[in-house]
Amino acid sequence: MSEARERLEALARLYEIELGYHDISGQHHVASDASLVRLLRSFGVDASTEASVEHALRARRRSLADRLLEPVIVLWEGQTPRFALRIPLSDLASRYTLRIEFEQGAELELEGSLRTLREVERFEVDGVAYADLEVRLSEPAPFGYHALTVTAGAQSARARVISAPVRAFLPETERMWGLFAPTYGLRGRRGSGAGSLAELARLVDLTSAAGGHVVATLPLMSAYLDEPFQPSPYVPVSKLFWNEMFLDLADLARVQGSEAARLALADPEYLSEAERLRELPHVDYRAQARLQRSVLEILCREAFEDADLVAELEKWAAQHPRARDYAEFRAVTERRQAPWPTWPDRLRDGRIQPGDYDLPSYRYHLYAQWRLEQQLGALGTRARGAGGGLYLDLPLGVHPDGYDAWRDRDAFLDGMNAGAPPDALGPEGQDWGFRPLHPERIRETGYRYLIECIQTQVRHAGVLRIDHVMGLHRLFCVPWGIGGKGGVYVRYRPEEIWAIVVLESRRHGAMIVGEDLGTVPDEVRAAMTRHAVQRMFVLQFELDPDRHRAVRELPPDAVASVNTHDTPTFMGFWEDRDIADRVDLGTLDAGRANHAKENRGHLKGALCGYLEDRGHLGEHPSPEQIFRGVTKHLLSGPCRLVLMNLEDLWLEPEPQNVPGTSDERPNWRRRLRHPVEEVSEVASVQPTLEAARELRGSSGSL
Repeated sequence: MSEARERLEALARLYEIELGYHDISGQHHVASDASLVRLLRSFGVDASTEASVEHALRARRRSLADRLLEPVIVLWEGQTPRFALRIPLSDLASRYTLRIEFEQGAELELEGSLRTLREVERFEVDGVAYADLEVRLSEPAPFGYHALTVTAGAQSARARVISAPVRAFLPETERMWGLFAPTYGLRGRRGSGAGSLAELARLVDLTSAAGGHVVATLPLMSAYLDEPFQPSPYVPVSKLFWNEMFLDLADLARVQGSEAARLALADPEYLSEAERLRELPHVDYRAQARLQRSVLEILCREAFEDADLVAELEKWAAQHPRARDYAEFRAVTERRQAPWPTWPDRLRDGRIQPGDYDLPSYRYHLYAQWRLEQQLGALGTRARGAGGGLYLDLPLGVHPDGYDAWRDRDAFLDGMNAGAPPDALGPEGQDWGFRPLHPERIRETGYRYLIECIQTQVRHAGVLRIDHVMGLHRLFCVPWGIGGKGGVYVRYRPEEIWAIVVLESRRHGAMIVGEDLGTVPDEVRAAMTRHAVQRMFVLQFELDPDRHRAVRELPPDAVASVNTHDTPTFMGFWEDRDIADRVDLGTLDAGRANHAKENRGHLKGALCGYLEDRGHLGEHPSPEQIFRGVTKHLLSGPCRLVLMNLEDLWLEPEPQNVPGTSDERPNWRRRLRHPVEEVSEVASVQPTLEAARELRGSSGSL
């Protein structure tokens, strides 16, 4: 290895950039010089020449050495606060002052001589000697977010102290079950087409009446449904706000007492368009959004003409200070019909003035978020009555042209996207098209943005799934223009992020689930175990061709399911439709497809034998009986929560999403075959629900 490469690697390590990765086959890929240079550039570091690398090394080492106090300090289980001060030896004769402002309102002040503090370590950087001194307080810190200020000699620094319990919230019910369905895909006998919170509420009622505890769905966050168009629930406009397409308009018209909205919902033209949209096999998001907005604008206009409603909205907006900012951003986007990176400098830099947008558009988005918070709050409370609650999903990324990327742009690494190393589905690696969080800048703000994202979800969730939970530890970052194989992992501070997750989980009574599918480092699952975070057990990934161990051992601290939204349904898997689809897409040739089908056949044969041995299956079973047997096996096991895909109950063969495809398949659009009101009447549904009630008990009625 050349000396220049050694220096470049040393610089990368100082920014927690890994120097290579292993792909799914175990092959090690060494990060190229170009990838490391591009990664470092995203941290604001010039590493383009040997001289610039040398300069950056010295600057980084001095910067770390001169850091009086780490920006974030974690205390577990109310332990007595202790932390280190980094002091030049020349300043040891100085005094220090310390003040902690506790979240609950109390304050603690301390002062003294630096020489009285215990010296932990001495070291030297560029000829300057430093010492790490330990400060230890006498009283434990209550759970919460506290502000610490320290002055030592001529230096001063602030830090966020996060005092958190070690273990996340767990419900009293240890053997829960529930149903999963994407909200957009839910059908109703009435409504305007795509599923809304009205249909989700009916699914909550159906689940509770059957004895279930949880209703799971895909992310409900705000989306661009016009231009720029991106309906994927995993690329939201913001992780702080909701998608107005999901509002229950009929209930809103009733609550607000709006005769005009009621008449609009009963207008023949509205009803005709709503019926057309209801009959479509796939959601027409643009038409859906236009139809919903035609009524929502009436409700909004009337609300702003009612002094009492305006007062209510103003009170809510004061408690959600970002809501006005979000509404302004959406209103400017609508007027300009262009993404924010193309806006004039002032707007691009976040300085919006009233004349930059149309007032009705601003009011529309503010009103919609107010009503969404109300309806989600009511539904979350209703679902918790079943003993579990809504199972919501926190996506990893956000739309690069969305609100979060605009207002919180410093929280994201520039010049690169999150992705994944090469695997069977993406042999060239994956580029997911959204920017990763900046590990240093989110720390410097005390994780303000991340805390808000989590709080937005747990306000209403009884269970929160964290997408790509490995991203709390490290994330694969792909510099623009290099391609997926050229990506490199960047590390975060997992202890600090876990402290936030656990604290918010306990404060709001939300069980946490980590999406840990695929190749996950041991340290991630060890952290999940320590913090009582549930892992995922997906049957399709846990099969073995040996009949005696065809299903791997079911872990107790897990959410078990047959599949996920990113895999084939049970019937699609059983009929090898996913293999045939990969051949059609050109990602699998005929020879490998035959091999895949042969392997799948061995797995299916072993599974049937395994279920038969355990009394869940008879001879010559039908696919319906096999699915029922699989479900009984999961329900009989120790997993804390068993989720059943609602569509599997009637053996739906088509998937909701085919990873790696965007235009080729109707991802995030396919509507469910049966209206929610008719699900319990489908012949194949009741036996499965009865088995769930029998094997997992009943939550009782809402």
